[in-house]
Amino acid sequence: MGTDPEQLFGAGMWSENAVRAKNRNAFVLEERHPDGHRWIAVRRFATKREAHAAMQALIAGGAARDRYRVERATS
Repeated sequence: MGTDPEQLFGAGMWSENAVRAKNRNAFVLEERHPDGHRWIAVRRFATKREAHAAMQALIAGGAARDRYRVERATS
């Protein structure tokens, strides 16, 4: 998967739908809110590995490392 945002988020759609259908734990890629205290969910992934790969693609594309995190969430 490249760093093209359409590939990054398009590839995650099947994963996000699978997570919701199975109603199981998921991993959420989050972006820091401009206030510096809160976090905003960007996309859900079925596995931690997929979420970290998406985060690494954003960082490789020039985003600041401390702007994103991956957290466990339940759907």
